[in-house]
Amino acid sequence: MNLYSLPSLVVSLLVLLLGIVVLYKNKTSSTNKSFFLVCFSTYVWHFFAAISYNFSSQGYAELFMRICYLGVIFVPITLLHFVTNFLNINKYRSAVFLLYALGLICFLSVLTNNYLISGTYRYFWGYYPKAGIIHPYYLISVVLIVVCSDILLILHYFKLQTTFIRKRQIKYVLIAKIIYNICTIDFVPNYGVGIYAFGYIPTGIFLAI
Repeated sequence: MNLYSLPSLVVSLLVLLLGIVVLYKNKTSSTNKSFFLVCFSTYVWHFFAAISYNFSSQGYAELFMRICYLGVIFVPITLLHFVTNFLNINKYRSAVFLLYALGLICFLSVLTNNYLISGTYRYFWGYYPKAGIIHPYYLISVVLIVVCSDILLILHYFKLQTTFIRKRQIKYVLIAKIIYNICTIDFVPNYGVGIYAFGYIPTGIFLAI
């Protein structure tokens, strides 16, 4: 096994376990269900990325990296979904589901053409997806979704009617999410810069919080 793939593999299994535990605690809670979706998307991202690092064949590595993008695409969307449920904001529900639909279109693009992902780069830790022609626009949308969910948490934290206990809950979610946002550094190698994809580290810290 490629040792560079081991941390991502371990983190993927731990985050999936966390999601299952949270969901099991309250299967009817929309907050718990959306948190499970965050964990599942993160699992798909790290798990299939780890698998792809182990292939010496460019073709197989690219296949698993494209599957990995199912998680990559839906992580910011599921995070926004979780934040709106956690904050009991219903007015953005239709926008969230629209993002899910757009995410599905992006994933179908990953599977069927090279507009979002166009081949791979070969780095010391393994093969890595190469950004396609529309990837920069996708990246902008990711940043906007991430910033939007952060702003929602910050605004609710400073609301006058927010209780002390609720402020503490929001604070911990915001801290965990800001740390998790560091994972976006894993997009850098998509553009030919050989920085080791260490997104599993902020993901692990996110788990601990």
